[in-house]
Amino acid sequence: MEGFPKGRGFTKLLKFGGTPEVTHVGYNDFLYIAPQKAPWVQNHYTLHFVCRGSGFLEIGGRKHKIGFYDFFIIPPDVPMMYYPNRKDPWAYIWFCVRGVGAKSLFESIGADIESPVLHNKNGVSIAAILEGLFQNGKFSDDYRILSVFYEILHHIEKPQPRSQKTAKLLIDRNFQLKDFTVESLCRDCGLSHAQLCRDFLKLYGVSPKQYLISKRMNYAKELLESTDLTVDSVAGSCGYSDAVHFMKEFKRREGTTPGAFRKNALQPKNDSR
Repeated sequence: MEGFPKGRGFTKLLKFGGTPEVTHVGYNDFLYIAPQKAPWVQNHYTLHFVCRGSGFLEIGGRKHKIGFYDFFIIPPDVPMMYYPNRKDPWAYIWFCVRGVGAKSLFESIGADIESPVLHNKNGVSIAAILEGLFQNGKFSDDYRILSVFYEILHHIEKPQPRSQKTAKLLIDRNFQLKDFTVESLCRDCGLSHAQLCRDFLKLYGVSPKQYLISKRMNYAKELLESTDLTVDSVAGSCGYSDAVHFMKEFKRREGTTPGAFRKNALQPKNDSR
């Protein structure tokens, strides 16, 4: 590809993190460097995209052939080795990913130790996107690198079947939204109300509505204990557009009003003065 630099290759350390954290991006061309053919272990994930040539990955007792425009993912703490085809040495771009969420991030694109290689039909398009990593023969700025990383994940992510775990995750992420309801949850998951409630109850022991209310109430108690927000503001922060409804729900579940709960929570601090 004309947009990729020439030479041995190089690495850049990214200066800011995240969850998960993309810590490095690299480019290696095995026309210019010698491969390491010995098993080793790393303490992070790496995502590789083969932009020229081919090679092999040995991991989990299996040997995988990796071709032009393929992705391959290396998980942490697993003995493995990968090396170029001597007759057709590869060049690849790689990203180092660490931290909370890294495993689920790669699972979202269908990669695990059993299926570490992703054969891609959109290789030309992805190669064009990855060329955006480079500027004047060097890596671009960190924001551009992260943008490219997530853009290629968007192109290779496999659609995941909707499930009760998806429903729980959506509640965890969206319970603060005032327009988030069990009805909208059914729509987002593509499930009927009856199916969602039946399967969610079987898996988690509570209905989706009970779980949603529990998330909101727990957050309300946290805000009442740790902030001086008014009860109306706490209600809005927990996804309630009607403060009166919030106060009735809170009293029904906690046996006391939000104001009394706050006063009782602060009482030990007042007594210690």
